Amino acid sequence: MADDDADDGRTIVRVIEVWECHQQAVAVFQLCPIEGVGHMGGIYWTGIEPQVALAAFNLLGIPVAGAFDLVSDVAYMGGCVAAERNQQAAAKARR
Repeated sequence: MADDDADDGRTIVRVIEVWECHQQAVAVFQLCPIEGVGHMGGIYWTGIEPQVALAAFNLLGIPVAGAFDLVSDVAYMGGCVAAERNQQAAAKARR
C-alpha cells in the first residue's frame, strides 16, 4: 500500500503462509526484478532469468551448491508473475 493511501477497509489483504522449505526461494524471489520487453503496445513480461537469481543468491550469502532447485523455484514464481501481468495487460487492452 502506498504511504498516502488510507486503510478504508476495502483493501484486499492476502496473507500467504510460506512453508519453511520455500523460504529461501521466496527471499531470493523478492530481490529479483521481473524482466520484460518493451514494445509499442506496452511491456511483455518474461519472468526472472537464472543469472539474476544467482546474483540474488550471492547477495543473501546462500551457497550456490545445490541451488538448482531454488533457481527453478524462483524462475517458476517469476513466470507466474509474468503470466499474470501479461494477462492483466491483455484484458486492459480489450476494454
